[in-house]
Amino acid sequence: MFKNVYSYRALDGENISTAIRPLCGYEYIVAGNGVFVESENEHMKAMTLVSQGDIRGLDITRELLVLKNGHIPKELLENIIAVSRNVAEEMFFR
Repeated sequence: MFKNVYSYRALDGENISTAIRPLCGYEYIVAGNGVFVESENEHMKAMTLVSQGDIRGLDITRELLVLKNGHIPKELLENIIAVSRNVAEEMFFR
């Protein structure tokens, strides 16, 4: 029924709203330095800035990546980067 179901939280010091993780797996975080999108699963938690700006009265935050099961092996990470670069070149430099 709802394709883009999402929730949001505002970071305002002691009064941090708590929301149930939406069905789509992410939520927006409204902070003093912009709007972030956050997602979490059993392997990692990530939060990235999607729109920078000053929002008075809210706490600032920063981008975040937490690996819950330890480090990614170097060879796997290098392979991921190489594949990502190839896909980006195909998409943007045809």
